[in-house]
Amino acid sequence: MKVLFLSNRVPFPPNDGGTVGVYQALMGLVDLGIDVTFFSLNPSRNHTNIEDTKELERIPHKYIYNINTDITAWGALSNLLQNKSYHISRFYNQSIANNLAELLQQNRYDIVHFDGLQITVYLDIVRQHSQAKCVMRAANVEHKIWEGLAANETNILKKWYLKTAAKQLKTYELTTIKKLDGIISVSIEDKDFFKQSGYNKPIHIGYTGFDVTKLPAITNVENCIYHIGAMDWMPNIEGLRWFMKEVWPLVHSQKPDYILHLAGKNMGEEFYQYQNLNVKNHGQVFNAMEFVADKSTLIVPLFSGSGMRVKTVEAMAMGKCIIGTEMAAQGLPSDVKKYLIIVNSAQEFAEKIIYYAHNPDEANALGQQAKLYAMKHFEVKQIAESVVQYYNTVAKIK
Repeated sequence: MKVLFLSNRVPFPPNDGGTVGVYQALMGLVDLGIDVTFFSLNPSRNHTNIEDTKELERIPHKYIYNINTDITAWGALSNLLQNKSYHISRFYNQSIANNLAELLQQNRYDIVHFDGLQITVYLDIVRQHSQAKCVMRAANVEHKIWEGLAANETNILKKWYLKTAAKQLKTYELTTIKKLDGIISVSIEDKDFFKQSGYNKPIHIGYTGFDVTKLPAITNVENCIYHIGAMDWMPNIEGLRWFMKEVWPLVHSQKPDYILHLAGKNMGEEFYQYQNLNVKNHGQVFNAMEFVADKSTLIVPLFSGSGMRVKTVEAMAMGKCIIGTEMAAQGLPSDVKKYLIIVNSAQEFAEKIIYYAHNPDEANALGQQAKLYAMKHFEVKQIAESVVQYYNTVAKIK
């Protein structure tokens, strides 16, 4: 089987939920020996220095193109007036489209895999130049994220813009999915949404998995909490901002020696002002797994988003205690909640952090139970094999 894997970002290093998802989807196929061609944008907002990425050498066929995806006021206004989704259009480049067309004319693929909605901006190009079946891995229902952000926004002007952007994105998303031959959804909730929206072809559930054998060894674990995630993703900004204002002061007042570690690319200046509250801000870390390895407890303060919580699964696979809002378990099997501490208010969040800070053995025991669950349900090889089976099913559909 020949697969052309299209991505809107280079997933190396896999140091946030988005890149981890792309990385595991791509390298899972490579590790199974599938003939994969990797065609990726290298956007300005999430740019990767590919010369420093040795793991790319494992992929024999790869084409990576720099593209300017910076958000500008004029770009946002222009798309608003044209009633186009700026969230999608800024990933299109005519020169890259021409290169993709040439690649498709020179090669015959069985499956063209679109990893995420943004890269489907090139779907019409693929249809024009290939007979391959087109499958999208949907890490989120994208417009739902923007609807959630709009619902939580208090600024009237920003709220109006977010609602408009969400509406434009929803129109694009619901139109585009009907052009696809298959969808790989990372959550049951998202699968149900696609079905309810009129998609009548087979949908596969493909969780983001982990190779537990490759996770770093955990020794000398520090009794502390940590937050890691892409800090240019609005749900992360919204959630961490709330946590720092509403929860952390309560924790610090009761346990001033307790440490909060923050990490993530494009960390805003506002998150560097808490050093006097025992907060250590690491900014972007090259190896997220190594950063996480020696820390005991993950916090997940999320209020909007879609798809599955990759960082939750990663923390489970590493045996971490996890404390978060309901969104911490989003997209995961319902029984996952048995292994998480779900909180519903700032006060409860602080109380649970303090409790497990004083009872590290209980936190560790819960983390070990979570690890056993993750090993059974989120093993990357099994997930990749199920995706290939789904590809074969889609390829046979006339």
